[in-house]
Amino acid sequence: GVILSQCCGDAPMLQRAKACIGLQIVPLTVLTLTGIFLLKSQWSYISSTALAFSMSVGLVGSAVGNLYMQPTAHIAGTAASLKQSSIWILRSLLSALSTQMTIRYFAQGLVFTQASCIATAVLIFWFGFGVAPPEWACGDPKAKSELAESASQAVAEKPST
Repeated sequence: GVILSQCCGDAPMLQRAKACIGLQIVPLTVLTLTGIFLLKSQWSYISSTALAFSMSVGLVGSAVGNLYMQPTAHIAGTAASLKQSSIWILRSLLSALSTQMTIRYFAQGLVFTQASCIATAVLIFWFGFGVAPPEWACGDPKAKSELAESASQAVAEKPST
């Protein structure tokens, strides 16, 4: 995340997220090729898995996580807890899936599970957000001010306990 923010400078968060998601072609390709051709060596499996984790978790988590939190400033605590809950549920489901794939197909099943998870994340981002993003994500100052105004109104209308 730090290297990407150094490279992107003051680029809008959407551009950073698109760059991160675009970079996922590297671990996706490496994992797929490892699963098809190079699985005879344990080092090819270890290096491809390390590459996938280092590129997928850090890059996507830092850029896309910020995009998720931007419109939820007025309910940041709730949004963060929902995000964490959904991540833990998803991780447990993926863990069960990858365990079954590893039992049935050994390391090749695990590599293909990792590759399919990356591909799914990329498709969800592009079809759910990247193709037609909202105006506030495109860096439109008017849309950002409207978003901030609606967030401050929601906080003002919130009953105190």
